[in-house]
Amino acid sequence: MATPLLDNNGAKVVHFAADVRTLGKIGELADKIIEMAESGAWRRYRTAVGSDKWLECEFDYFLISCDLEYDDVYRAIKWEKLGEQVRAMMDHDADPAERRPLEQAAAKWHSPTAEMLVERAARLGWIKTDGSARSPLSERQRRKQAAGGKTNEQQARDQRRKRVTAKRRRELDRLATDTLAGLADDDERRYLLDAITTRLARKPGRPTGDHEQWAKDIADLDADTKKLAQHWSVNPAAARQRVASVRKYANKITAR
Repeated sequence: MATPLLDNNGAKVVHFAADVRTLGKIGELADKIIEMAESGAWRRYRTAVGSDKWLECEFDYFLISCDLEYDDVYRAIKWEKLGEQVRAMMDHDADPAERRPLEQAAAKWHSPTAEMLVERAARLGWIKTDGSARSPLSERQRRKQAAGGKTNEQQARDQRRKRVTAKRRRELDRLATDTLAGLADDDERRYLLDAITTRLARKPGRPTGDHEQWAKDIADLDADTKKLAQHWSVNPAAARQRVASVRKYANKITAR
């Protein structure tokens, strides 16, 4: 009995490659990417040109093989529905047992045309000027990935905790508990947070590092104050104040 040209995973891969070429919205592309990543079908499959296998953190190589442009995938990866599990499948710092150099992976791939994987990657914008592969993850996502999934704000909280002694933390915790006990409702609690945020922004000698980090976050999230508020764990009013503060700070630097 002849072996079929497509196995079950191969059929899913062929349909995926055909579908993503016709999608007009980034959200739809993100949905397709998530579905394929979580299915696991991309790891090993057989098509008419042969059997292909990708390692655990080579999902971006697979997307290149499906003729997806870097810019489209980059925008889809930033889509908030895309989870850490999918992003981890494209970790450029993964162990060599989980991710090969592009050239090495390309040598094992069965091309349906005369175009090799490295050539396809270059045509689709996946190659840097130094010849290495570009990551579809944003700088913020790569920092979070390197920190074990922690956001910039969570990392900053960890660093602040380390800089404050255990005794002083206990004192500040008691102060926070006593202060909250004296507030009547959420409006008063939020007002107090707004007041503290405003005073911190006006404090002379404030470290510029905060503004630099906020600027990176603002660029990553396209200055969307709703998303920034969630990312910074503050209310929208405080997020708008930070955005205004960063822009004012940037204007001062430019004017020097």
